[in-house]
Amino acid sequence: MAIEFHCPYCTAVIRVPDAFGGKSGSCPKCATKLLVPAIAPKIGQQANPPMADAAEHAPVAPNLKTEFPPDGHDLSTAPESCDAPGVADIPMPNTDSRPSVTRSLRKKQRRRKSQRIFAVAIPVVCFLLLIGVLGVIFFATEPELTGTLIGSNAGKFDLPSATVSLTQLGLPPLEQAGAQDAFKNDPEAFMSSQMTCRIRIDGSDVITDITIGDGFSLFLVNPAVDQHLSKWINTHKIQINSERLLRLTENGANLCRDKMAKFAGSPVVFDAQLYRDDFGLNTHVRAFGYIVEAVTEQRRSRCVHEDTNGTLYFVLPETTSHFTLQGRKIDSSTLQFPGQYLVSVTTKAIPPATSADKAPPNDSENENMDSDTSTNEAAEMTVPDAKDTDSNKTMSEKME
Repeated sequence: MAIEFHCPYCTAVIRVPDAFGGKSGSCPKCATKLLVPAIAPKIGQQANPPMADAAEHAPVAPNLKTEFPPDGHDLSTAPESCDAPGVADIPMPNTDSRPSVTRSLRKKQRRRKSQRIFAVAIPVVCFLLLIGVLGVIFFATEPELTGTLIGSNAGKFDLPSATVSLTQLGLPPLEQAGAQDAFKNDPEAFMSSQMTCRIRIDGSDVITDITIGDGFSLFLVNPAVDQHLSKWINTHKIQINSERLLRLTENGANLCRDKMAKFAGSPVVFDAQLYRDDFGLNTHVRAFGYIVEAVTEQRRSRCVHEDTNGTLYFVLPETTSHFTLQGRKIDSSTLQFPGQYLVSVTTKAIPPATSADKAPPNDSENENMDSDTSTNEAAEMTVPDAKDTDSNKTMSEKME
């Protein structure tokens, strides 16, 4: 048999042969000197040694002077019985329980933190994926700005005048007076084979008149009849019109200053295309008319007029049977209008309507275009009458 007992200090299970009963030795776990009991109680069973032997089971104090007998052995080197495992094979309890609890708590905290992160991240990722899918669906299903429009050859008639006040051009009072004197009896005209753009000042207003050249006619097209195109125009018109007005005021002020310098006797060369297109024609159009052009086999033509119904006017050769309506490059930049429409021209000319229409450049009127014009048909496009006295109203009167 073997004597089996617990170390009273580290609680390790110690098993030694019977020959070491009653002898002292060192614990193989904590190296504490202790006394081996003479009787070996079973593990888990309460031993009832006689009172005389109780002292044998008491642990030896650390200052106990009991020494090993001369023939004694260290318990760590004691021989094992053949039917019992050695001391090294006996599992020892973990004496450092507090660090284990701390590590366990840390692991739990890390797991909880990871769970919280996943709990927040998963809904966010799902939401972003949903937004991405909806965006792809929206852009994939957005109709292309292409198709066919119906235009008409309106013949030749006088377009209404377009008016801009000197105050709108940002000129101070002294320069306004100088511009009035310079333009008083000497309007500035920019001529080409297609048209003549004449700019004059009447009182405090800068007035632009357009005259159609020989061999050319006015061609009308209303883009609002196309539902998708009308929606695109209403979405982008405010931004485009803001850019248009900036260029109009800048070039209008520069034109007045060049005219004053010429009136004072300085040699001035006018940039005819710049002042005709970015000021003169610019006063006649609104947002969409500013960024598009008519393309035929021989030329690219700017829009010369845009009425309150959104109808566009182009000066093209009289024999034109079709043309392409597309975006134009402004300052060699990218196209602001990405669409392209083929305009088929009807052979029958539409006579001028009884009411005139002018295109003042104030943004309040440009931004309040009637969206119901998308229901108009091409045959209902109006042509202004040059005899209408409303075409001579100033910008301020129009706004009031």
